[in-house]
Amino acid sequence: MNKHIALGALIIGLLTFFFYLHKPQILSKSTKKILILSSNGGGGQSIVSKALTSDLGSEYTVVSVNYFSTVLSTVDAIKYLTLGLYDSEDFLNYAAQKCYFKLLKNSYYASRWYYGAASPLIINQTKNLILKEKPDLVISLIPIFNNMIAKSCKKTGTPFLLIPLDLDISFYTRDIKKPYNKELYVALPFDNTLSRESMAQANISSEKIFSFAYPLRADFYEQKDISALKKQYHINDDKPVICSIMGSLGNSGSYVFAKELAQLDVPAHIIMCIGRNKKAKKQIESLSFPSHITPHIVEYTDRMSDIMAITDILITKTGALSMMEALRSNVSIIADQIYSGLPWEGFHPLFLEKHNCGLLLKNIKDLNPMVKDLITDPDKAFLLQNNCKKIIQKQPTNNIRPIIEKIIAQNTQNKACFQ
Repeated sequence: MNKHIALGALIIGLLTFFFYLHKPQILSKSTKKILILSSNGGGGQSIVSKALTSDLGSEYTVVSVNYFSTVLSTVDAIKYLTLGLYDSEDFLNYAAQKCYFKLLKNSYYASRWYYGAASPLIINQTKNLILKEKPDLVISLIPIFNNMIAKSCKKTGTPFLLIPLDLDISFYTRDIKKPYNKELYVALPFDNTLSRESMAQANISSEKIFSFAYPLRADFYEQKDISALKKQYHINDDKPVICSIMGSLGNSGSYVFAKELAQLDVPAHIIMCIGRNKKAKKQIESLSFPSHITPHIVEYTDRMSDIMAITDILITKTGALSMMEALRSNVSIIADQIYSGLPWEGFHPLFLEKHNCGLLLKNIKDLNPMVKDLITDPDKAFLLQNNCKKIIQKQPTNNIRPIIEKIIAQNTQNKACFQ
């Protein structure tokens, strides 16, 4: 009997060992690793990085890295000048909150020269990061540095996928004068003529360019119960909803818009999304609103899709993510041109104006007349909303997963051919 038990145990052990040897092949797809290079400047890249990680996490190991605090930390001029108290991202966020856009524009050109001079060190640091993480694919969401990232990926033999988040992608492809890496790919989440022209100037061939749906958070694609959401925010159905949003950080425009909207002479419910701007909250709370205006302050939230779903008129900065969320939400857009002015966002208001899907606010005194006009003229509001819908309908709807799968598979096949 003991012999039979021992023989059975041996057979089970051999079968277990056989299964163990073959297990890595069965799970090989899930062991593929993706390295996302992002930043905390503003908030859009962080949100998109989280959206991509959520989407790809079930099939791949996804690691998102702040490129500024890891690779660029050793050459960060702001960090050295402030003895480590602040870095370049802190400077960007502070200047954006204070609306120092002329300073940011000048800093952008200075930083291009500075980082260009430091490019050998940056390339080496990027290469070391890739060697450390050993990804099967590098994805970049950041502008300016992609020439250096492409060179680093070439040195490590790693495929590189560039995902430009803005409509004008020249800030992402600038300095890419030739395809340093034959495995350099571009995935356009917003396909337009200007993007294609930038691709041609960077000598990126058409077969390396893909299109996919803009990586918004999944809740922007949910069916919304408008009535329930309005009850949640204590909104009466008989009042139009006006929402002002100045990005996840907020800026000084939040208070100025609230102060102006407090003088609106028609009934409205006003939602003021101030992001992480605590100062704006105190300022707005000090304002006096007339009885026909219902004010509501919303601090940073990851459920912006709910607020946009119940909004009739949206006053928003022209950042790429904010604009795409607004277009997807099909609202009447008033695009701020007073407190928005980052260099890489310059094409966005021109796009809205060209396609007649948003009004451009260039003077604060025009805000209330614009709002009142949209409230009292439903046809004008409907035209803007319908044009938003047309733009979204023309954009790609496919998921990015098949694109990534194709790139990784092709790179794996190429490596096998040379072994």
